[in-house]
Amino acid sequence: SVKTDADAIRRAVRNIVLTNKYERPFKPNFGGSIRNMLFELDTDRKIGRMKTRMQKVIESFEPRVSNVKVRFGEVERNEMEVTIFYNIIDGVRNNDLTFTVTRAR
Repeated sequence: SVKTDADAIRRAVRNIVLTNKYERPFKPNFGGSIRNMLFELDTDRKIGRMKTRMQKVIESFEPRVSNVKVRFGEVERNEMEVTIFYNIIDGVRNNDLTFTVTRAR
């Protein structure tokens, strides 16, 4: 199904976060690689770096959003809840997107 407006932006932000680097041909820097880092987020320093990386990746690959904030939940049972807060430029303010990231082998 085709998404429009806020739903299209929501889906684009989610795709950026869930895509691993080097997964897209001809765009090696595209993606947040959150699944690759799932088990490595064990210190506050690593979590802080990952939040900053997610903010930069989202703002650089999705020009329709601004003021991006990222919050990670605890890693439990190979799952982590990710919440992303953002504003749509010239649109709705204070949007949020929550989803669960799982590492499957």
